[in-house]
Amino acid sequence: MTLDDPALFERADPHGARETLAAFPAQCRAALALRAASSYSGDTAEVISAAEASLERRVPLVALTAGGRLAALAAARGLSRVRLPDGLMPRMALGYLFFPSLRILADAGLAIATDAEIAEAIDVVTALAAELGPARPAAQNEAKRLALAIGARLPAFYGGPATGGVAYRWKTEIEENAKRFAIAGTIPEMNHNELEAWRAPAAATMHAVFLRDRDELPEVGRRFAVMRDVIAAAAGSVSECSTRGAGRAARLLGLAYLGAWTSYYLAVGAGTDPWPIPVLDEMKRRLRAP
Repeated sequence: MTLDDPALFERADPHGARETLAAFPAQCRAALALRAASSYSGDTAEVISAAEASLERRVPLVALTAGGRLAALAAARGLSRVRLPDGLMPRMALGYLFFPSLRILADAGLAIATDAEIAEAIDVVTALAAELGPARPAAQNEAKRLALAIGARLPAFYGGPATGGVAYRWKTEIEENAKRFAIAGTIPEMNHNELEAWRAPAAATMHAVFLRDRDELPEVGRRFAVMRDVIAAAAGSVSECSTRGAGRAARLLGLAYLGAWTSYYLAVGAGTDPWPIPVLDEMKRRLRAP
C-alpha cells in the first residue's frame, strides 16, 4: 500500500475530508472570536438532556452549536448562542469547539491558557497542516508513516496522565474515519490490568502506539520504557509519538491533530471514505423514532 498516490485520495475520499483536515488551522483562528461551547451538531442526546436539566435548575447556560435541537432550545429560551459554520462532521469541528471552550473558562475566571499559549497552539497546528497533508510524501509525513506501520493490525493507543484523553480521541477518530476497532488506555492505570492481556498470540495482531508528552514526569517516562520492553516480544509492533510546543494547549491539540490525519490515512489506504457514518446515522434515526 502507498499513501503517496494522488489518485488514491480522489478515489477513496470523494467528500474531500482531506481539505477539511487541512483547513483545521484556519478553523482554529476563526474560532478565537467565539465565546461559548457545547455540541457541534446540536442533536447529541446527552447534551440536550444536560441542557434541559440545567435550565430546570436555573443554571446559566450558553449554547455553542451549528444548529439542531440545541439551537432551537437556545432560541426558545433566549440563551446566548455561538453560531458555528455548518456542513462539517462533528469530529472535524474540533477547532470550533476547543477555542471557544477556552474563552468560556477564561470568562468564568478559570483561564487554562494564556493568549501566548493559544497563539502557540495555532502555530503548531499550522505547521502540522503543512507536514501531514497528502502532498507530503510518507518519508517526511509522520501520520502516513504511522498509518503504514499500523497497517491491518488492531491499534492500541496509550497516553500518560497528560495525554490519556488524546489517546481516547485517537481511538474514536479511527473508529469513525477508518471504520475499524481501536483500543485506548492511560498510564499508569492500564499497567494495573490491561497490560496483562498483551500476550501471544493475540498481541501479534496488534500495534501499540505510545502518546508521549514532552513534559512528562520521569516516572511516567520510565513506565513507557518498561512497558515497551514487556510487550515488545508479543506485540505486532510498537510506535511512539510525542507532543510539540511548550504550552499545554499546543501539545494536546497538536497531538490530536496528528491522530486525525493518521485515522484519515488508515481510511483512504484501505479504500474507505472517511466522511460518511451510516451506522451511527442509523442508530440516531432509530433513537429518534417514537
